[in-house]
Amino acid sequence: MVFFTFFFLANSFMIKSKPVAGLSRFLKGLKKIKRGAEDYYTAEDDFWKIFTFLGEKSRLAKSYENAGLRLGQEFIDANGAKQIFNDQ
Repeated sequence: MVFFTFFFLANSFMIKSKPVAGLSRFLKGLKKIKRGAEDYYTAEDDFWKIFTFLGEKSRLAKSYENAGLRLGQEFIDANGAKQIFNDQ
């Protein structure tokens, strides 16, 4: 948060018609650091999403196996379908 506040303040001190060369170069460096940090965060977030997905898939497969079903198997409860559509 401090980085973004500093970045905003540094941008607001730039002269509109002619930016200060040293400050402009410094801000470009900060932008590269910010972009790298965002890429790192995205990669880490993707890693944990994939890890969690695989864990949930494994848990679901075990639940299906314990119920005597295969993962991805379609099943229909004829009595349940009749109750839903009131076809007694």
